[in-house]
Amino acid sequence: MSHFTNNPVARVATWEEITPPFAIAEKQSAEELGKEKFLLYEGRTILDELDLVTEEYMGIIVLGDLHVKGSIISEDTDGATSLIVLGNLKAKNMCVGGQLIYITGYIDVEEMIMGIYNHGELYGKSYVWCPVVINDDYHFYFTHLADVKILDFTDDNDKDIIKEKLIEDLFDEEEWFVYYSVIREKKPLLKELPTRNIVTKEDLANLMNIPLFGPQSPTFAFSEDGWYIKVDRGGYIDDDGAPVASSMIAINSEKNRSLMWYMEEDETITTLVEDANEEWVPAQPKWRSWIAEEFTAVEAIIFRKVRWNNRHIKVINNEELWGLIWLFRNNQDDEEFRGIANEVFTRVLHGALFPFAYVYTTFAEKSEERGLAQSPESIHSVALLDGLLSNGLIAEVSTAAPLAETKEELNVVTEYNWGYSPELNDIYEEKPIDRAFICAENEELLSVEGALLRLDIGTRSYILAGMHLNEVPIVIERMQPLGINAKYFLPVDEKEEASLKQVATAMLAIAKENNTEALHLLRERAPVLWNYVYHERGDIAFWQEWMHDFKTWLIIKAGSSHTFRGEENIAPLHPDVEFWIDWCEKYDAIKENSDTSVGD
Repeated sequence: MSHFTNNPVARVATWEEITPPFAIAEKQSAEELGKEKFLLYEGRTILDELDLVTEEYMGIIVLGDLHVKGSIISEDTDGATSLIVLGNLKAKNMCVGGQLIYITGYIDVEEMIMGIYNHGELYGKSYVWCPVVINDDYHFYFTHLADVKILDFTDDNDKDIIKEKLIEDLFDEEEWFVYYSVIREKKPLLKELPTRNIVTKEDLANLMNIPLFGPQSPTFAFSEDGWYIKVDRGGYIDDDGAPVASSMIAINSEKNRSLMWYMEEDETITTLVEDANEEWVPAQPKWRSWIAEEFTAVEAIIFRKVRWNNRHIKVINNEELWGLIWLFRNNQDDEEFRGIANEVFTRVLHGALFPFAYVYTTFAEKSEERGLAQSPESIHSVALLDGLLSNGLIAEVSTAAPLAETKEELNVVTEYNWGYSPELNDIYEEKPIDRAFICAENEELLSVEGALLRLDIGTRSYILAGMHLNEVPIVIERMQPLGINAKYFLPVDEKEEASLKQVATAMLAIAKENNTEALHLLRERAPVLWNYVYHERGDIAFWQEWMHDFKTWLIIKAGSSHTFRGEENIAPLHPDVEFWIDWCEKYDAIKENSDTSVGD
């Protein structure tokens, strides 16, 4: 680190000397802290750079403001030097991890703050200003005064914003950060925003040809980053018989901005602003510069949504989807059910091919209820279920109320498939629907070869479908690619389960011994075991714990063959070990998207 001539002379201090007020900052015993040394600056300090990797000192303490003209970095994210500033902190960049950083004043970082690994903590007790703050398994503790959004590097949407704001040199071919080398080169990390002095007809026209419009919708609208944005493609006649022009409205209440751009018949652009009376009036020519800047900011948000949309487009096997929908037909004639099937089919394709339009336009209210904007990977599966639900082919029964209060929803599926209304045990006057209830119903339905299935997408509510027993395997097979796990709950034979538990316990011992010959012989048990773990039968807690332990021991014994699976010069997994690890991982993937809670 380089020092300026008017800096206070740094001196070495002990923990005893500087306590208090620093006791809040470190988490070691008094005995350990007594052995540590600290570099102490008593007054306002200016440094060229600050590298927090040094074995000489446990921490650097500044009694006053700290201004680092370059960057603060620490490449050792497992255990680096702490930084305590009793004042304000200014720097060009911060890329830190592996230590405690405690700032009592404001934090003003010109380009980027990056926190890496869970061995680091940054406390900001006042204002925080920084264009890009990134969390990669780190701990930020900011107050309500911090005017920043912390972006999660592992979140696809946040990563999109990060790549939108930072230079491409920070990412390698696999989209991982290469921050330290780029920071050391002292390159500007923020992308230069495109300069725009005026909004042209081409600028507005470009927004009319993006995939955020639905297949039959000329408009879309959404809110993000404080902006409400509405884009109208125009080219149609409104309810008053007037032609509608291409336009965009952007409103930001916090910034007191209300803007409208629309295309005149002669293809010139008119810009309007909202006046004090909330009337749209022409913008003054002298405002062109800042209006163009706001257009650029709004345009960036829209293109971010385009990337979101494109990232969540799904390829659907149309033939299998069509066949799956027809499995829900009961007594309707072909023509009647074809209309229903077309409606459901179209809805699923809409969600798969136009995810943004599905969530924000066509089915906005239902999508908000389902939380699809936060879980876009579920759009196509929820589209199928909501299509079936809206046509009365399946039912959704809440677990937030006693079954006696939600019986009407249950009756939808039982009346549709078998023409009866289930009788309820007295316990369901106070208890919601559960596995035990479904098990009892399925035991009764065996006489008519019927099956009441739970269509599990991870929600606590029970989405139920009725099927013929012969169709259960087909439904399971066709729904899993859509992210829906069809489960058939049945009572178990206690003797059978006890015997199977003995087999499972023996398999655990075999995995610990890495007995591949025995693992091969046990493959024939896989279907029976799968029925228990997948369909949540019997002692669910036992089977879940057993699956976890079995997989853990398989991986431990496989060693580097599993850790570096598929890499050159690494011995391949034994085929039988690979079979069982894949078997366990298939269950893990299903469990991750299911409601497998044990307590009913």
